[in-house]
Amino acid sequence: NISGPYGSIEQRNNIAYRVITDELGYQQTKTYDSRTVGLNSSELQELKSGGISERLFNLELLFPLSQDENSFVRGVLFMDAGNVNAESRQYQLLGETEPEFFDLRKSAGFGVRVITPMGVLRFEHGSKLDKRPSETPDRFEFTVSGLF
Repeated sequence: NISGPYGSIEQRNNIAYRVITDELGYQQTKTYDSRTVGLNSSELQELKSGGISERLFNLELLFPLSQDENSFVRGVLFMDAGNVNAESRQYQLLGETEPEFFDLRKSAGFGVRVITPMGVLRFEHGSKLDKRPSETPDRFEFTVSGLF
């Protein structure tokens, strides 16, 4: 068994299969579906795996949408990049090439954030900058997050 905090690969009867526990924490990459960034065997397309480490970069530009200084509505432009890495032997087991440090999945987009007493309402639309053939090109998300 090969495992880490973002998932594992287990083997029984000489058949390797992947067990997903988590991958790139919630709301860290806005445009990609959960558990789709990281090790992904072409032989086992229907399964996704996790890893033992992650790299994540977020860049956001928040700006007011009105002249009113007390406005609770803000616009946002964002760019996200990240990836999950497995152990070297996981890539060898699946016959895949281990990614370099800057082999990242990238996305960019825009949105509106409404600050309320219960949290921030986030309406965001992002596009994948390195879309794979089986993926959708973009995604709309609505989330409620903390104030900080």
